[in-house]
Amino acid sequence: MLLNFLNNASIAAFVGAFSAFFLVIANDWRRNRRKMKLIRNEISLNKDHAKDKLESIIRNRSLVTEHNQIVSAPIIKFNSPVIKQLATDILDRFSTDQRRAMDAICYTMDATDGLLDSAFDKTQKINDHRRKDLIDRLIIDYNDAIVNLGRLIEMCENYEKTEFRVIVTKQYNRRDYER
Repeated sequence: MLLNFLNNASIAAFVGAFSAFFLVIANDWRRNRRKMKLIRNEISLNKDHAKDKLESIIRNRSLVTEHNQIVSAPIIKFNSPVIKQLATDILDRFSTDQRRAMDAICYTMDATDGLLDSAFDKTQKINDHRRKDLIDRLIIDYNDAIVNLGRLIEMCENYEKTEFRVIVTKQYNRRDYER
């Protein structure tokens, strides 16, 4: 009796359709989970990149202030567009705090890259003119970038620990990140 029921073409079609539906759902779930992991990995990678940038900026500032030497080289940008692109595909998977934390991290990356672009532009002009006001402004840009990078590293560490609420509610004090 059961074999006759299962031998029905309608039942076979239903079981096939249900299996296909289940496979699509499972594949989407796996793909979205993979994107979440990729975002965490990108944030971790950018944290390491921020540490390297911080060392470079401290070294560049020291060369300016202690040895009157200007390093005129652009610094590789963060890859926040990758994080943003991955996130747009799976926005529904994020909690509000997680999404805001990710936005804050990407904003800080972009702002820091803007500061470093500005510093690079100043180094180009200083090499041409050796103006004291540009050197003073370059040192200010370096100091601002050092603060941003310190804050960014902390934000990335909190993201890795899934402490999203801390990222979006903490009152970041500039003095805590100055070197």
